[in-house]
Amino acid sequence: MISDAKLRKVLEKLLENTSNVFIIGHSEPDFDAIGSAIGLQVLLTRLNKKSYIVVDDKELEAGVKKIVENNKNRYSIINNEECLSLVNKKSLLIMTDVNPYYLTSLKDDLDKFKNILIIDHHKETKDTVKTDYKFIDINRSSASEIVTNLLSSYKKLNIDSKTANYLLCGIVLDTRRFRKNTSVDTMNAAKYLIKKGAQSDIVDDLFLSEFEEDKKINNLVFRNTIFRTFASSSLENKNIAFVLNREEPKSIYKREELAKAADKLLQYKVDASFSIGYINDEIISISGRSKSDIDVADILSSIETVQGGGNPTSAGAKAKDISPAEFENILINKITEYLQDTHDNPYVLKKTKKY
Repeated sequence: MISDAKLRKVLEKLLENTSNVFIIGHSEPDFDAIGSAIGLQVLLTRLNKKSYIVVDDKELEAGVKKIVENNKNRYSIINNEECLSLVNKKSLLIMTDVNPYYLTSLKDDLDKFKNILIIDHHKETKDTVKTDYKFIDINRSSASEIVTNLLSSYKKLNIDSKTANYLLCGIVLDTRRFRKNTSVDTMNAAKYLIKKGAQSDIVDDLFLSEFEEDKKINNLVFRNTIFRTFASSSLENKNIAFVLNREEPKSIYKREELAKAADKLLQYKVDASFSIGYINDEIISISGRSKSDIDVADILSSIETVQGGGNPTSAGAKAKDISPAEFENILINKITEYLQDTHDNPYVLKKTKKY
């Protein structure tokens, strides 16, 4: 596990010769990306360093959109164009909750930054940004946990309750409400945030779903899921769920909607789930989730035609020039290889009620 003290030391060293700092999460940021970015921005302000959070997405998940719209000035949230107008030779870029270059909106402009610091909890891949300053720990629940521990190392630092709530949202999201990837460090981080004013009812309110989005996800899951049982000589039978829109294959989804569909399937007796769908006319997105010893990041990263990564229980990928159904077949073959000597028996999750 990476030392929080080492992260603090490197950050402070980088700041000595830095004029301004830009903080960016992955495209279509979730609560962990935006929460950890806000935590970093607050820390940098307390350290008397001018910083900005870069968000360049036109569409955001409802809770994240609420945070961004309500706090643009409070946390200096800017877009790509504004960012590039402010960058200079002494600027520092901090990437949080992301390490592959292609998952950031600044992917074509990373060469404008002499120094880049990565703070993440996802596995490194061939597409991880090349930098000497990487703090990637897949044993941490979230980037928000890492940033919270960094904040807590400054004993005299006071953070406001809003910041505490947003960081707690990031931890709650990536632990599925403390049901996975939860360690003593995770609980201590949550305890620290509660002491700083985080409130569960405010966090819960940010997680409330929009009706139309929830209906869309439920229709995708309950009308289009196939379960397959994989068996091998070395492992017990594994049940894996695959969801894609089989009725209207060209349907377009937000990446976050596909992630929520994969999450929802873990409510059932499955060891892993994969959700596949178009996010525009050409590109499909894949979300993988696991609650057993199946490493969904390893499976997705083993497919040469995709760009993807994550951690063992939560991963994502994108692919071009392939349909969701075609990718499902490739994925099934890869899982078969992964589990060795397997057979599969498909059956469909049926639900007559239409949302």
